[in-house]
Amino acid sequence: MVAALVWLGGCGDSSSPQKAGAVTYYPSGKLRSESFPLKRPGDILLKQYYETGELQSVWQYVNGKLEGPFQGYYRNGRLHSEGIYKDNKPEGMVKGYYENGALWREEHYKGGHRHGSAKQYYEDGALKGEGQFENGNGLYTDYYKNGVVKRIERYVESRVDGLVKTYYEDGKLLTEENYRWGKPHGLFAVYAPQGHLKVAHHYMNGKLYGPFKEFHDTGELKKEGEYADGDLEGALKEYDAHGQVRREVKYIDGKRYDEAREYYANGRLKSLLHYKHDVLEGAVREYDESGVLLWEQNYVNGLLEGVSREYYPSGELWYEKTFQGGRMIRKAGWTREGALFSEHDFPLEETEVTREDILEEADAPAEAEEEVGVSPGELTK
Repeated sequence: MVAALVWLGGCGDSSSPQKAGAVTYYPSGKLRSESFPLKRPGDILLKQYYETGELQSVWQYVNGKLEGPFQGYYRNGRLHSEGIYKDNKPEGMVKGYYENGALWREEHYKGGHRHGSAKQYYEDGALKGEGQFENGNGLYTDYYKNGVVKRIERYVESRVDGLVKTYYEDGKLLTEENYRWGKPHGLFAVYAPQGHLKVAHHYMNGKLYGPFKEFHDTGELKKEGEYADGDLEGALKEYDAHGQVRREVKYIDGKRYDEAREYYANGRLKSLLHYKHDVLEGAVREYDESGVLLWEQNYVNGLLEGVSREYYPSGELWYEKTFQGGRMIRKAGWTREGALFSEHDFPLEETEVTREDILEEADAPAEAEEEVGVSPGELTK
């Protein structure tokens, strides 16, 4: 029944029966649905419309339940889907169509579950998928246009269950996925075309759980960490293709906490940040590849606070900026020799600065930029 309702949902909302004569409207005032009486008191025919006015779907209700034929339509008036409901569940043959009228899928149902053959087609008529079911239990196979198997699923009571495999178009294994009662449960593995593992995650009752690893196309470790109840937990590490650690972040309940480090390819520290509840909190520093401090800032609850300093690549103080609640209230700049070349105070109501604004090009004289060989704005890239 779940599989049926997923694609039958494209032809309108059948979940809210109305009394005969009831009319609903879109917020724009356009007609959304109208109900008409059938032979028995309380039974209705429900028509739903697109906001542009075209008929979207037709349903019948008997004793408050879906009963009898239904039709869904595209905006161009062509049939989207058709079938029969019995006791609020699809029964018998159900068909779906492409917008050009070509057959999309045909499935047999019994008591709301697929029962018998189920087939799906590409728009040109080539077989896209097929399965054989008994009361919602069975195997379903998806195909590429060239006929190669794309995916094999096993269903138990209309829900995916057990090992599911998908394949590349050349037939090589792409993924191995484990399900229990329709939810991911167990190993989820993705393989590269060359055959080596690219992703290894684990699920428990539909949520990511336990350690995971991801790999570069060349097979080397790219990322590793751990999940708990669907959220990142503990240390997350990222590596380059040569095995060098490039990033380290700590998580608690899916949020960044404590230190976050980024490294250059030579192993030297590039940046050091501190987080609390996933927002910046405390000192933030960035260094060049030789280890020289480029700038340092301080954050309180994600906003810049206090003195921020920027340095020439040779280590001398370049700028000093003072922030209050994320707003810059003072800025001063010095040459390499220590001579003050710029000094400004800013009224609070006129300043609002984000992190990206910290190293903006501003008052440094041209000769200062030429001496350093880089403008303040370029240091953030």
